[in-house]
Formats: sequence, C-alpha cells, structure tokens
Amino acid sequence: MTNPDTIKQSRKPNRLINEKSPYLLQHAYNPVNWNPWCEEAFIKEKKKINQYSFQSAILHAIGVM
Repeated sequence: MTNPDTIKQSRKPNRLINEKSPYLLQHAYNPVNWNPWCEEAFIKEKKKINQYSFQSAILHAIGVM
C-alpha cells in the first residue's frame, strides 16, 4: 500500500495550498483546479457567465431565423 505522504509529494498542489482553513487544506492536493473565494475567482466566473449569455443569445437568434 502506498503511503499518503508519498502521494502528496508526487502531486502538484492547487491554489488551496495557501489557505488557512483545515478543510480547504485537505483538498490542496486534489487534481481539481479549486479556487478559494477571492476577487480573482469572481472576475473569472463573471467572464464565463457573460460569455455564456452572449453565446446563448446568438444561438437563440439563429434558431429564430
């Protein structure tokens, strides 16, 4: 059986590695690109929402034609 510490050493941590919360730190080595709650995360998600809204409007316009 592989030692959990060995697994963590071979993995690259995500952005949660700099958090103080024990709950968030336990997910610091998950292979998911987690983002802590910060201004950068909100800006990134807002851009995604705006892009989705634009794409949805274009698809609707094409469907109406």
